Amino acid sequence: MKRLLILLCFSTLFLFTGCELLTILFDDSGSSGFKTINIETDPTSTIYLVKLNNSSEIIKAQQTGFARMADVSEQNDTDTDSFIRSLNRNLNKGLEAEILSDSNRSAGSERAVTTGYTNLSFSKGSTKKFYSYTRTEKKADGSEVNISEQINAVCKYAGTYCYVFADTSLPNLTSTGIYLSDTDYKVLGEKFDSCYEREISVNGDPFYKKYNYTYFGPCNDKIIILVSDLFGDASNEQTSGTVGYFYQGDVFNKTYLLNNYGLNSNECEMFYIDALFLTKRPDTVYSTLVHEFNHMINYVIKTVNYMTTNPYAKSFQLCDEWFTEMLSMTTEDMFQSYLKIKDEDSPKGRLPYFNMYYNYGFKLWDNSSIPNEIMYANTYAFGAFLVRNFGGISLLEEMAKNEYVNETAITKALQKCNPNFIYKDEATNKNKRIDFEYALRKFSLCLFNTDAPTAEQAAKTGDDQYYSFNKSTDKNRSDSLIFTAIEIMNIVCDYKNDDGTIERKKIQPVFYKKDDAVNLGPTGFSVHYVGKGLDSFELYASKSNKIEYYLITRK
Repeated sequence: MKRLLILLCFSTLFLFTGCELLTILFDDSGSSGFKTINIETDPTSTIYLVKLNNSSEIIKAQQTGFARMADVSEQNDTDTDSFIRSLNRNLNKGLEAEILSDSNRSAGSERAVTTGYTNLSFSKGSTKKFYSYTRTEKKADGSEVNISEQINAVCKYAGTYCYVFADTSLPNLTSTGIYLSDTDYKVLGEKFDSCYEREISVNGDPFYKKYNYTYFGPCNDKIIILVSDLFGDASNEQTSGTVGYFYQGDVFNKTYLLNNYGLNSNECEMFYIDALFLTKRPDTVYSTLVHEFNHMINYVIKTVNYMTTNPYAKSFQLCDEWFTEMLSMTTEDMFQSYLKIKDEDSPKGRLPYFNMYYNYGFKLWDNSSIPNEIMYANTYAFGAFLVRNFGGISLLEEMAKNEYVNETAITKALQKCNPNFIYKDEATNKNKRIDFEYALRKFSLCLFNTDAPTAEQAAKTGDDQYYSFNKSTDKNRSDSLIFTAIEIMNIVCDYKNDDGTIERKKIQPVFYKKDDAVNLGPTGFSVHYVGKGLDSFELYASKSNKIEYYLITRK
């Protein structure tokens, strides 16, 4: 059934009293075609149409419908990152199939669960070998393959919560732009140590004591950070690439991983940092520390611990990429002020892509035709919207720590942080507790409520509250973690013009014309200017897709 909410029998009257979102509902008995929408509002108000894709598929532009004027007057308004994600995804798909097969064979017995830690003891100058992706080779067919090899590394920092190791070959790479001193490694380790307790208090414990020894190895008692030239792509001209990553295979039993997948494991909890980015953009790397650490925590809490606390479960739980990336970037956001990171080195630096391409949504991580930058931007924007409107750091904590993943984790966290929040589901005419779908429907309001809320707006609660990016939360926490306000209309970036010149530009959200149509990815939406001072307009909508339509008015 198509969800278009407030029943329209070819003509319905909408009454607006301010900047608000109202849903349009079509009767299933009708056919595709034009429906007349009558409006009663202030004559100076501007009407917008929002189309939201609440399905799991891409909806082509021509299937999204469009608006046109009825006979009324109108006032005129004058990838290496992809490789690591694919590696982690394929590894867990194989593990899921094996676990399901195993649970079917031995549904009445507990799986192979044991306990224990690996106690690490390194000091500055200690050496160790690690597997790392060191280079990329081109095959005869033109495709590329990333090579994992053992490298020699030396401990540069032995801190309270981490060891920082560096590839011993880095001093030989100064011609590529890598210049790192012992002080650089020390600062890196100290930054992580200073964030460690703050992050685990919100996101959860990275260490597991119980584990399934068929698949996993014992975890270490300190985190290892390995600095190297990731994928061997360093050069003086390099401006993009992988800043860092967490590889889930490192917590696997190395024998199991090698025999079943031909992959290497370091059998320890660790993540990787690129030496060139540490040289050129250290603030980006410091933000990446808390990002990758969250990926590690998510995998331990949502997958490893789930398997050991639910040994009889005939299911396998894994965070979708959009969900764990949302948590990681929201964690960066939370640490930005504490780490004194500039906007361009934080996830906020991704928002120009959201302003231009929010129609793609945040669930197309597997789609090679959609650049990673867009998925990162849209995923972060949704997380930033959630925490600034539905619970701040407490909401992030609930999403990260609860036993659920993806949409369910968000719904459970929203309900925990907003226990009395009830809204009316106009499709069923029933009251519901706040959930993921409600938050997604309100997401588009962040492009309209762009000013900081007035005292009156800030006091509103529930369905009447002022949904916006331009809010701060958690201002009085003793640990200095905070979500600061985002002025979405004042996002700037270096923009490359058609002639190749670089210009510093303000990138504001795209609003489409009323008869424009764009592809909508899952969770994507588009905002269309319909007109000003309208009495009515006509909406063409096809019943063959899962588009939800909303009206927004703004004075």
